[in-house]
Amino acid sequence: MRTLALGQMLQDADCVVHFATIAHNAEMINRLVAEKFLVHFLSAPFSEGSDAASLAHIARSISASWIVIDGYHFTGTYEQTVQEEVPSAKIMTIDDVPR
Repeated sequence: MRTLALGQMLQDADCVVHFATIAHNAEMINRLVAEKFLVHFLSAPFSEGSDAASLAHIARSISASWIVIDGYHFTGTYEQTVQEEVPSAKIMTIDDVPR
């Protein structure tokens, strides 16, 4: 929900917002679509290496200037992989657990 709120704020500022997610929560996917976000699906089950590569591919294909990573299971290695693959994008990580 916090990333949804961030997306809404960015849309209000006339930004185009994309979400990349594993399609495991139909209710949330429907909400994202209803809010007019562009939704990209990552492969399930989660695998750090393939997920990071897929996210990087999506980010490059849309020329993302920012990538927001939100979740407890993402590691510094995941973030580093995405940053190396998309060096032009800034990375913001949302996590409740400090590293």
